[in-house]
Amino acid sequence: MMIKRKILRGLVALVSVGWLGPAWLGVETMLSYLRTQEILAAGQVANPTYSFPHLHFASQCFVVASAWLAVVGFGWSYACLSRRDAA
Repeated sequence: MMIKRKILRGLVALVSVGWLGPAWLGVETMLSYLRTQEILAAGQVANPTYSFPHLHFASQCFVVASAWLAVVGFGWSYACLSRRDAA
C-alpha cells in the first residue's frame, strides 16, 4: 500500500511539472532559430533559413505547454476545493 502511494505521488508530481518540458523545448527552438539568424546577419553563412518550421514548432510547443498548465491548474484547484469541502 505504501509503494502504491509513493508511485501515485511521483506520478502526480511528474504530471504537475510536465508542462515545463514542452515550454523548454519551445524556448530552445526559438533561441536556436534566433542564433541562426544572428549568424546570418553577421554574414557568416551564405544560405538563409526559413522561419516557418522553427517558429511553427515553437508555437506548437507553447500551445501544448499552456494547455497542460491549464489542466494542471484546474486539477489542483479542484483537488484543493474538494478537500476543503470534505473537511
